[in-house]
Amino acid sequence: MELASRRSASTTTARCRRSNRTNDMRDRRAIDSLCARAGTRKAETPKEDAPKLAQHWQLWPAPTEIDRSGTAAYIQAAWLATLVVTFVLVGGLPGIAVLHESLDEPLRQGEVPFSNLLQMVCIFLGLISFRWVPDDHNTAVQYWFHAVTGALATEGIYRGGWRAATVAYVIILLPIAEHIVGTDRRSPPPKDELNSKSFRFASLAQPVLQLLWLAWSLLIVAFGNDGYDGVKKLSTMEVVLGGISFGVYSGAFGITYAHELCHRHAKLDRLLGILNLVCVFYPHFNIEHNKGHHKMVATEEDPATARAGESFYHFLPRVVIGELRSAVELEGKRLAKAGVPFLHPTNELLQLFSLSIAMAAGVGLCLGGQALAFFLIQAGTAVLLFESVNYLEHYGLERRQYTSDPSLPVEWRYAKIGLRHAWDSPTRLGNTILLKLQRHADHHNHAGKRYQQLTTSDASPQLPGGYATMIAIALVPPLWFAVMDPRLLEHRRSMPRQHYRHWPRGVTPPPPTLGDTGIKGAASLVIAGQRWVRPSVRISNQSRLSCNVCLDPERCSHADMAPQCDECE
Repeated sequence: MELASRRSASTTTARCRRSNRTNDMRDRRAIDSLCARAGTRKAETPKEDAPKLAQHWQLWPAPTEIDRSGTAAYIQAAWLATLVVTFVLVGGLPGIAVLHESLDEPLRQGEVPFSNLLQMVCIFLGLISFRWVPDDHNTAVQYWFHAVTGALATEGIYRGGWRAATVAYVIILLPIAEHIVGTDRRSPPPKDELNSKSFRFASLAQPVLQLLWLAWSLLIVAFGNDGYDGVKKLSTMEVVLGGISFGVYSGAFGITYAHELCHRHAKLDRLLGILNLVCVFYPHFNIEHNKGHHKMVATEEDPATARAGESFYHFLPRVVIGELRSAVELEGKRLAKAGVPFLHPTNELLQLFSLSIAMAAGVGLCLGGQALAFFLIQAGTAVLLFESVNYLEHYGLERRQYTSDPSLPVEWRYAKIGLRHAWDSPTRLGNTILLKLQRHADHHNHAGKRYQQLTTSDASPQLPGGYATMIAIALVPPLWFAVMDPRLLEHRRSMPRQHYRHWPRGVTPPPPTLGDTGIKGAASLVIAGQRWVRPSVRISNQSRLSCNVCLDPERCSHADMAPQCDECE
């Protein structure tokens, strides 16, 4: 009878393990009822306050209601057309300089006073105009801003001189514009009310336009900016500045749109997303991000999660090498499961890198060394900008670890991914330019959501500024630590029972206490913010329970009958 009771208790408690895969609310309800029936009692825990919302740097309050006037689409279209016409008149796109033919040659030679300053003023006014553009969350016109930015990058290369770095200048203007435009926490309408076709078309157009802008820029670098007779070749400085400028466009828009498209199931969407990655020599992102990062985020195994106290300059080489290594391992496992060797024609990693190498070789052979240098500089700049975004998205965030058993999948060893495992930023300008990438917590919580459906949540930790602002801060590590470490510690105070591996610099880690982890040596376990004690059970996803003391189901003779065996008792 006692043996049957023990087995019944073990079976009932085993049902608790499956609740690890559910959200926190379901964890609380399931564990509360099931563990009570198994004879497990819940220890008293102090009431924890919700994490305080970080104050955002902005000039005035954000709008609280969605525009319902029905005129948002028309106003956005007029606004975008005004930007295009203004930039054309001030700068002159390649092939459209007929609008101011008399100024075309002086502009190219830099003889028009204040022409560069005038263009920067127009760009800045265009950025802050987002503040007054209505948004009904059902109009995709504003997401065509990528077309204007790509045109500016190519126009700057065509003009030469300091104008070659036009888009790079925009990075300096963005942090100021972000705070003027302000934040937007409004949620989109229900999925069935969204005009999904227009949003999809806006995202699909970006890779096509980027390829056209890139080809045009390469021709200008190769043959000069006075047509195709090679009268005026670009100098080395102009090639470098132009490559950096176009790389900012490729990183801010190209990789961001590739990230969105590679999360979709449609073949056309994924193909265009991969095309953007091939152009910047980062095709392995398609494999590592979907199969690696989204499973391992906020863990020790994820190379794309910045650790507390880690500067951007330490993070950069680690993430570049780590993501490539992770992609090789993931693709190797896929091929091994299919029964084929790594060096096989079906190896997606080799296929995509072959395309990147072939593209670079074609540029070098057909257009010359300057064009190849431009191509490589823009690719390197794009990767640098993208990884700086990776750095701030998960800085210092860690998921609770239940067990260190390497035989278990990583998603079973750690707590379920939630809103607390990514930094959010609700700035409207950044979210419009980056396809709402700044609503990153919701993206990780629901990876299949389209960008127009992402929402903000007070449960996620908040960055004090937009991505452009935070990237500028991240480039100065002491300033970054001064701004972010207090916010990270405040976020960790909302989860006082979790054990953390990495801490900000200058902070003495507190000694681990009972209930901090579910790994070896712990006498109790914390799930969903609650501590569970005697009879102590290690909640895991194994087929049977192991003894909580020796944690070895093979050696423990009573591991399959009781939560804690008599020998270890």
